[in-house]
Amino acid sequence: MLAYHSHNIHGATYQENDLVAFAEDLELLQAEGCNLVSLSQVAESVIYGHALPDRAVALSCDDGADYDFIDVLHETWGEQTSFGTKIRQSGQGVLTSFVIADPLAREEIDKKCLAGVGRMNDFWWADAIDSGVLHIGNHSWDHQHSCLERYANMPSERLEFRSVDTIEAADYQLGQAMEFLRGKALNPGNALFAYPYGHWTDYLVQEYLPHHYDAHRLVAAFTTNPEIVHAGSSRWLLPRFVFGQHWRNQSELRYILKQL
Repeated sequence: MLAYHSHNIHGATYQENDLVAFAEDLELLQAEGCNLVSLSQVAESVIYGHALPDRAVALSCDDGADYDFIDVLHETWGEQTSFGTKIRQSGQGVLTSFVIADPLAREEIDKKCLAGVGRMNDFWWADAIDSGVLHIGNHSWDHQHSCLERYANMPSERLEFRSVDTIEAADYQLGQAMEFLRGKALNPGNALFAYPYGHWTDYLVQEYLPHHYDAHRLVAAFTTNPEIVHAGSSRWLLPRFVFGQHWRNQSELRYILKQL
């Protein structure tokens, strides 16, 4: 499974722009004979033993920036073609966009950590689902992001999802997000969770996720551990390779694909 961040736009080259990398990687995946499947299919293969096609690859993106689905004129780097447009043009696959649910958190993160021009919206979620090329997944209520004022007094070692270790904290981050997403963007992706920063706690993996389904309605959770999914993978710790972290060019991506 591969993961991208559409708001990572620092230039117009593969290494500088996740949107450019995604477009070029789609072409590479096709040339390498890979079969695109959804993250929901991957989860079902682990949980129920459903077979996947040979050389199956699933695509995802985190945080839910508008660039996931909307072609946007970037204030510095010009017209940007979204992940959704590239998937639609390719004619194959479903991308899962893991979004931050809380509108106020998205607004504050956009102002303080991104360009501050309002690119963390939710008006496109329903259209993305209807398009058939995107699922909307759960990336927590507020990412427990360090730039949020609500966490100004939290010790740094407890930030970034490291302190979600009680039922109250888990309900706040996962359950509350689930309720919001099911009300605003009901789709198969609602049953999937991506840990912010890839950080997970023993409480989430061993207690909350397996034993409190009615509170969160999730069937699988995804990390950023760079591994290939296999039959013995934990449904609550499914690995993903992240662009910019685990591969930075297509030679490195080809090396990953050789493991399939």
